[in-house]
Amino acid sequence: MNQKRLQKIFPALGTVNTIALYGNYAPETAEQVKKRVLELHARFSFFEAESDIFRINEQAGIKPVTVHLDTFLSFSMLWPTAQKPGAHLT
Repeated sequence: MNQKRLQKIFPALGTVNTIALYGNYAPETAEQVKKRVLELHARFSFFEAESDIFRINEQAGIKPVTVHLDTFLSFSMLWPTAQKPGAHLT
């Protein structure tokens, strides 16, 4: 079986990401997925001064930080897991 494959490879979120689409997809689809991953990278980076995570860490114990909805929802989903005995979020 010979399927059409569309692939994008790029660095983000501390790793090399591969997006592979099989079938009949417009080239813009892979680009839209890549753009979304890069948006999340910009919000979740530990090292970029404008990211939510950087700002949270910098203000920890000092003052609350307003974050993007993506960050809030991600932390909201992780919180129940983080509360389990032996859980480690690093």
